[in-house]
Amino acid sequence: MPSDLIGPIQAAEILHVSRSTIYNMLKSGELTGYRVTDGLTRISETEVRAHIKTTAPTVVELDAHIRRIVDAAPALTPEQLERLRALLAPAPAQSEAA
Repeated sequence: MPSDLIGPIQAAEILHVSRSTIYNMLKSGELTGYRVTDGLTRISETEVRAHIKTTAPTVVELDAHIRRIVDAAPALTPEQLERLRALLAPAPAQSEAA
């Protein structure tokens, strides 16, 4: 049994998923669970962190996904464009009081 065991809640926080997703991953064999006492399941933190590396999209995949989302989005209205410009405009320089 691994020495770096964590609970399903901690695993969920690391993977940015819900606790029920962790239980589904345990059920499907995607993660390995260890029973430490009656009803308590623990998971190797090393395995959880390794899971991130094996399932994380590559930069190219992520860029392609973002491009598909942007391409599918409707065009911004003139009002939306103006509001966006105002939000992204650099803040005016404040003069220092002497």
